[in-house]
This record gives sequence, C-alpha cells and structure tokens, in this order.
Amino acid sequence: MRQETINLYKFHELPDEVKEKVIDKYRCLNVDYYSWWNGVVEATRQEWLEKYGIDFDPEGLSFDLYHRELRFSKGKIWVDDPSKLLYAVTQDETWARLADKEILVPYFSDSHLLIEDLRQDDLSDEDDPLVSLVKERVYSERLPDLDDWFKDLCRGFLKELDKEYDYLTSDKAVIETIEANDWEFTINGELWSP
Repeated sequence: MRQETINLYKFHELPDEVKEKVIDKYRCLNVDYYSWWNGVVEATRQEWLEKYGIDFDPEGLSFDLYHRELRFSKGKIWVDDPSKLLYAVTQDETWARLADKEILVPYFSDSHLLIEDLRQDDLSDEDDPLVSLVKERVYSERLPDLDDWFKDLCRGFLKELDKEYDYLTSDKAVIETIEANDWEFTINGELWSP
C-alpha cells in the first residue's frame, strides 16, 4: 500500500500566475449554471410596467448579447396601460387621453410596438369634444412612432443585461464565488474534489 500527501490551497494562497489560470478556467462559472439574467429581467419588467404600462411574460423573452437581439414570443408582451405608454412616449396628455378613450390603441406585433388609430368615419358623434380633439391631433399630426421608441427601450434592456454579464464574468465576481464556495486547489490550480 502506498500513501500520498497532497497539499491543498485556498484561492488566496495560490501563486499569482496560478490564480490567473484558475480565474480564466472558471470565467463563466456564474453564467453557465443558472439563469443569471433573472434579476435584470424582473427589474426591467417592473420598471416598464410602472413607467410605461408595458408588461411581459419573462418565459417569452429571448436575447442574444453577441448579436444584439432581444425578442418576445407572440402574445408574451402587451400594453397594460395605453394611456401611460403614450404619455411616456410623447410627454403629451392629449395623446394619453386619446389612448385612455381607446381612440388610439398601441399593441405589439412580432416584437414591434405599433399603434392603431380609428379613422374619421369611425367617429360618429360630431358633438363629442373628443371627436374635435381627434380631428385636431390624430389627423393633422403624425402619430407617435412607438416602434423606434420601443427599439431604444430594448437597447437599454440589452445594456443592462450586458452589465450584469460583464460583472458576473469579471475577475472580482469569479473570485467571490470561488471563495464563497470554499474551494481548494492543488498548487497547479486544479480544483480538489475528495
């Protein structure tokens, strides 16, 4: 029978060049084994609902940070408060009132935010002050471009996901995870598992 003794080291006890090797080897430790994006997605969902009246089902979200793409499955994103949305986009209460009265209806189609407006012949009561407001606003001015606004909103969402990913793959975050798990290594940086 032969018995060997192996010296084991905590991360902070390793030589600097071995530490670098360990960090590089486990660079994706914090992003490979769980849904690292959940916190950002939930925070964004709450922000969009509170500020813009937009809600979505996180299960219907897909993104690709490399290709800068963010998509929502059909029916998984919707306008919960049209009035809040149109006010957020235009900073004009008139547009918000028109949405509130369902004269302007923002909606999603294939991850695009569009707006449907009722045409003049759909408005029957000439005495209704809203009818004159519609004629003044909707037919004399261009409708707000919600889709470009929404694309900018999605770019901001991708930036938040980028920041989270960059942090979780940073040297600092990798070291924190290694130390929190109390890992031990051989002198050449191999993770010890008894």
